[in-house]
Amino acid sequence: MNIAVYVTGHGFGHLTRSMEVIRFLNKIAPECDIHIRAPYTSNQIKDALGFTPSSIENVRLEIGLIQKDSLLSDFAASIQHLEHYYGSQGDRAVEAEARWIEKARIDAAFIDISPRAFDACDLAGIPAFGCTNFSWDWIWRELGRSDSRFLPFADKAAKAYGTSACLFRTVMDGDLTAFPVIEDVPLIARISTLEKSDIRWKLSIPSDKLVVILSYGGEGLAGAELPERSLYEDFYFITTEPMHNPGIPFHHMTDAEIRARGLRYCDLVHAADIVMSKPGYSTVAESVANQSAFIYSERSSFAEYPIIVDYIENNLPNRFLPSEQLLSGKWGEVLYSLQKSFPFDFSDVDIHGAEHVAGRFWERLKSR
Repeated sequence: MNIAVYVTGHGFGHLTRSMEVIRFLNKIAPECDIHIRAPYTSNQIKDALGFTPSSIENVRLEIGLIQKDSLLSDFAASIQHLEHYYGSQGDRAVEAEARWIEKARIDAAFIDISPRAFDACDLAGIPAFGCTNFSWDWIWRELGRSDSRFLPFADKAAKAYGTSACLFRTVMDGDLTAFPVIEDVPLIARISTLEKSDIRWKLSIPSDKLVVILSYGGEGLAGAELPERSLYEDFYFITTEPMHNPGIPFHHMTDAEIRARGLRYCDLVHAADIVMSKPGYSTVAESVANQSAFIYSERSSFAEYPIIVDYIENNLPNRFLPSEQLLSGKWGEVLYSLQKSFPFDFSDVDIHGAEHVAGRFWERLKSR
């Protein structure tokens, strides 16, 4: 069976979430030929999958939203990109993708959560399965409350989602009523299989400090001030790609360095005591799955923000750090406040959504 996998280019978390499902699918049904169609590098895809799929193509059918930085969206630029992807060039790209689907004899698609990928699958006449906690029609419709230019794109996205064979709806979910068939599934996250002490030994992390990993995506914290130096006596800070290296005393690791040590990013989260990040699905999910406390800052004009924050408040030891303090390096009050709760207690959450989705996806394919 030939399966195409489409991933939105909005954020790296969509890739890791989808690839974790496909990693389990490859274990369940190794006879399947997997074709990844996503705007990420081959190394990023292979690292996330843990195997080499039948093909990898850098395909981008939409943009979601353009980010100014890790916390703010650029709405004017987002509208320009939406006009492109829903204009004549975007339509031609969808038609070209439909022709590829037919030529490659694709049997089904797994999508997170590009509406134009659903358009291509509908045009090619194959079943398309979605997996997400939010959809772009909901996001764009919420933005349309203050900027009506988003509304036509919300309508187009909802129409595309209406062609789906089934949506696997995970936790921290928003309005997904555009999908006609919905199946609820547990939290999807990469789960470390290593002992925390072994990971720290591999990374030469001192045992007398709380470990804090910063996760702010490709936009990072450009222009932000480093935290007060006194914090380095009690906390050990780690950053990773695609964030830029802030320099000593931060322990910065490239993807190649993580790979060379036989580690995955979820292992670093497991090694950490605290994750500092914007409130996004995948980072929160991996913090829950690998038992790290969470420090978050506000994320303006994002419809899922209050939903994800509610999940953080109910399932993770956490603190709120205002973005002004984050960017000015005034982290001490919040870090020391959270330190008082150490060792942390964690909720009992079903964290095996990736394996669950892979199994249900395969069962639905076999029953067609």
